Amino acid sequence: MPYSSGEGKEWLLGRLTAAAPETVLDIGAGSGTYARLLRPRVPGCRFIAIEVYEPYVERFGLAALYDQVIVGDVRHVELPSCDVAILGDVLEHLPHPDAVAVWDKVRRAAGTTLLSLPIVRYRQGTSEGNAHEAHLHTWDHEQVLALGGIVAYEVGRQIGVYEAGPA
Repeated sequence: MPYSSGEGKEWLLGRLTAAAPETVLDIGAGSGTYARLLRPRVPGCRFIAIEVYEPYVERFGLAALYDQVIVGDVRHVELPSCDVAILGDVLEHLPHPDAVAVWDKVRRAAGTTLLSLPIVRYRQGTSEGNAHEAHLHTWDHEQVLALGGIVAYEVGRQIGVYEAGPA
């Protein structure tokens, strides 16, 4: 779904606000949740979205929410360098080996990487005609920590939120 759970959002937003970024890269922008929540907290920040499903750009007005929108698969696009990258509900939509590669790729592009994803079995298939919405891997907290570079986290009932430094 192009929307995400509210679980862990305040922790994540607090971490992002504390980082005082000049540039935020929102990977898997979906409905634009992070731009909507963050713009008031980090005025003057440049927001860049990467969205794999082009119909979401118009449907959710992403061009008005972000300073730049890149339509493409994070596995295949060149990532701009940024102060903070957000992987909000992205890694569970990739096969595990691809998710690990994306994690490493994003950490090389960002000063700080913030991750939010379900850490319990959370079945989801194609949604609203978007095959990219299907969950392809179930993560648990230990698997996320094994990605490496995690410096802080908060684990909720269903969602884990994590912060990592640069690779």
